[in-house]
This record gives sequence, C-alpha cells and structure tokens, in this order.
Amino acid sequence: MIYTNGEQKENIVQVSEKINIILPGKRYIERIAGEFDVGILYNPAVSFFFKMNNMYIISLDNRKNHSDQWADFIRNLCRILQKK
Repeated sequence: MIYTNGEQKENIVQVSEKINIILPGKRYIERIAGEFDVGILYNPAVSFFFKMNNMYIISLDNRKNHSDQWADFIRNLCRILQKK
C-alpha cells in the first residue's frame, strides 16, 4: 500500500496516541518504529534509511540532539511509508 503525505502523518499520529506519546524521545522513536516493523540504528553519520532482508532500517545521527533525531526519524519514516 502506498500512503499519501496526509495518510502518513495520520498513521504516525494514531500510533503515537495508541502508545500514549506526550513528548518525542528516543524510546518513543523505537516504539513507533516497531509499530511499523522498521528497525533503528544510531551512528555518527547523516541520517538515512535502507532496506535489508525485506526490512526497512532507519539510521539516525547519534551526534544530533533528540529533537533533530525525532525530525529525521519522522521524515525517514514518511519516506518508508510511501514505499510500502
């Protein structure tokens, strides 16, 4: 299924509400990623995503603060949802 931008954001909001996210943080990134069957890695490199063994993985820049990691995570998750 291919999601539109509005559907992507709505799906992320629904998952966030389902697991009672109040403020973005590292543990929430991992919980949301799990809901979409996406793996998370933290590396000292620019954030990106890739697919390996039929699973999408988001690599987040561990040098960034949590707010910037959150923004990178959401941006990459939306791109992944467009491909699913």
